[in-house]
Amino acid sequence: MDSQTQGNEARRAAGAVFAAVMFASAALIFLLQPMFSRMVTPLLGGSPAVWNTSMVFFQGALLVGYVYAHRVARLKSLQTQLLVHACVLAAACLTLILVGGGLKIVVSDALGLPNTAHPITWLLGVLSLSVGLPYAAISATAPLLQAWYARTGRSDAHDPYHLYAASNLGSLLGLAAYPVLVEPLLGVSAQSFSWAAGFLIVGVAIIGAGYVAMRSNGDTNATADEAAPVSTWGDRLFWMAAAAAPSSLMLGVTSHISTDVASAPFLWVIPLALYLLTFVFAFGKNADSWRDPVALLQPISLAALIVAYTQNEFLFTLGANLACFFLSALVCHLALSARRPPVGRLTEFYMWVSIGGVLGGAATALLAPVIFNDVYEYPLALAAVALFLPRRDRPLPQYAALAIGISAIGVAVVRLLWQDGALVHFWEPGALGLSDWAQSAGIVVVGLLVMSAGSEPEYSRPASIGVAAILVAAAAVALLSDKDGIHIPEILVSVGIAGFGLLILMSHRRQIVREILAIISFLLAGTVVIWFLKTRQGLDQSLLFLILGVIAVAILTNRSRPMLAAGLVLAAFTAVHMNTADSNIAFQGRSFFGVTRVVEYPNMPDGNLRVMMHGTTIHGAQYVTGARTRDPLTYYHPDTALGHATQAALSRYPQGRLGLIGLGSGSTSCLKRPQDTLTIFEIDPMVVNFSTKSGVFTFVPQCAPDANIVLGDARLGVQGFPDNSFDVLVVDAFSSDAVPAHLLTKEAIGLYLRKLSPNGVVILHLSNRNLDLVGEASRVVREGGFGGLWASSDSPPSADYYTSFATSVMIITRDQATANSLLLGPDWSPAEDLKGRAWSDEYINLVRPLLANMGG
Repeated sequence: MDSQTQGNEARRAAGAVFAAVMFASAALIFLLQPMFSRMVTPLLGGSPAVWNTSMVFFQGALLVGYVYAHRVARLKSLQTQLLVHACVLAAACLTLILVGGGLKIVVSDALGLPNTAHPITWLLGVLSLSVGLPYAAISATAPLLQAWYARTGRSDAHDPYHLYAASNLGSLLGLAAYPVLVEPLLGVSAQSFSWAAGFLIVGVAIIGAGYVAMRSNGDTNATADEAAPVSTWGDRLFWMAAAAAPSSLMLGVTSHISTDVASAPFLWVIPLALYLLTFVFAFGKNADSWRDPVALLQPISLAALIVAYTQNEFLFTLGANLACFFLSALVCHLALSARRPPVGRLTEFYMWVSIGGVLGGAATALLAPVIFNDVYEYPLALAAVALFLPRRDRPLPQYAALAIGISAIGVAVVRLLWQDGALVHFWEPGALGLSDWAQSAGIVVVGLLVMSAGSEPEYSRPASIGVAAILVAAAAVALLSDKDGIHIPEILVSVGIAGFGLLILMSHRRQIVREILAIISFLLAGTVVIWFLKTRQGLDQSLLFLILGVIAVAILTNRSRPMLAAGLVLAAFTAVHMNTADSNIAFQGRSFFGVTRVVEYPNMPDGNLRVMMHGTTIHGAQYVTGARTRDPLTYYHPDTALGHATQAALSRYPQGRLGLIGLGSGSTSCLKRPQDTLTIFEIDPMVVNFSTKSGVFTFVPQCAPDANIVLGDARLGVQGFPDNSFDVLVVDAFSSDAVPAHLLTKEAIGLYLRKLSPNGVVILHLSNRNLDLVGEASRVVREGGFGGLWASSDSPPSADYYTSFATSVMIITRDQATANSLLLGPDWSPAEDLKGRAWSDEYINLVRPLLANMGG
């Protein structure tokens, strides 16, 4: 076979070969991220910060890989590039063998145990030593293979960016496969070996793809920079900024969801999966078709997110956050795709994109926890996204105008026919007032005008006037609807919405006037919209104000002034924060492990009440004045299953030795008797400060002033104590309702029991909104041959909500006879004999308890 024929065959095969190798290498990369985070969790607990810090490291390693790929791609000979990369891949394999003692991945012990004072530094060091070189080497695959593909001589070789979409699709599937398939089916050792073996196979495939490029008879002796225009610093800064914003937003939305919505294991993965999916759309062959729909939907998703900030509905709030994040990230990545350089600058482009990703991620994961006491980086990143919306001066596209118009008319119909949860007989006299008809008619007019605006530019200004008119009319209705008089909030909403009208009517005036009016009116209107929502007054009008306000701003700005759009977003979220911030927050702090808030309710019947919250989870409450300052509340009340079990277990000992994993507000310390001793294991220094040192909570100073506090991961802390050190061990370690799974494995329970006296008791507090942990604890009892009893106590009717919460608890002892001897009562049942493999250090299946909880 002559060289020409071989070249033709190689070119035909190149498309499938390169796509398959990029897909496989990307899947391998994103299997490693959750897998290694899972391996290091037992050392740092289950905080979302572990995931975010790991993400920053992997972005940094990706940058190293991209810089390396850029340098290698500048070598003139493809054969030389292939030889260099083969050596790097071989060195990465050798690193795995040396660190792991074989072809596998392990957590390097070179840095010893974690330093709780500087956990970020320790984690980054361990990641570098354990997987740094292999990850960087495999990360170089995407830009290198695209550069090699450009030399194959294929008809599409001039634009290999579509391979990046295949790469990100592989990343997405690899990420999704870990919690759904890999973790439930394979133990940690099997995962470690399988990934290392996969690395070896993919490494060989990469070299094979390079060989195909060499045999294709393309230009294998041209450098990547030849015949390519020089990139300007403006281009580089744009690439970097457009990559930094969604990277920051991805980690910001992860922290926000875990802190303010709910914390569940899979929620940390979803933002990353959506982030990868945006690359698939943005760099696919049909990317241009997404630009107009996304530019329209992203501002609307912001409006939905603003509404969600005021609601306490999990699915709506979660969906609004994820939808807004997805569309915002897609805006940035579509902007990147539109500004991508010719193939000669491909590796440089990816290098600057990676730099932006690292900077955005580092600002969120490393800098924000130091300078902010809340998740403020999230709205800042959303404001930055507005800078990358497509700029155009033409009217709305026909389909967009049609969609808005039909939606507006639909709102009008619903406004007329459905009120207070019931169908209105609008034909009956007096069923609808003049204001109802006026608002609905105005909305229909707006819908018709906007629909016209899509095809006729001259109708754009009338459409804007229509929007302004209905907003002002709605404001007037809000003013007149209060029979008790006019209040300040209603005046503000009128001023704010009238400002929108004035803003639109003056759209032909000087730009500076428009910007000032836009920011002021949006701030005022947004503030009062949220006020209406909070008080549940004028709910439908408030939603209408908000939705039409966003549409009005979109029509006004027409995406021609990005700084104005960013200012509007920031002003809106400032207004939301001002109105949704709990005025009762007395103390707030942020650490590596999350945001901790202390909410104070003064003048309660029994005194001033303080509540500790970590994210959305309550970790105890205390009356800090009055006669009940020593009374444990919430889950820890003596009448709950947790309080009952703790006091019953301690009562068997003249001087009990109590161990507590998870401090919270310190409520459990007042369940013990004065003669009992207490050792507390807590991973978060901020919680220790709030509950023992600062006087914010006084349970521990009052009930256990001599308590021994061990700072760090609880499992490691318990392991450091001699056997027979405790009589009772209460495991109550939470992070925004996410129990670290490594504290509930078979090995962990065995460790706890070894540290107890012969008849000692482990008490597991298993209350969880997302996972059925009682079932998992039952499987551990069965496989370990332990004794176990469990109970759930309901929250009794009480005028004081915080007195007692519903609680799920399991006690575990060395044998069933010891458990039964506690005589806890008829509400306690033996651990269920459930099928399925128990959690262990080798095997954790988070899908099972999630599905069990969803199934009731």
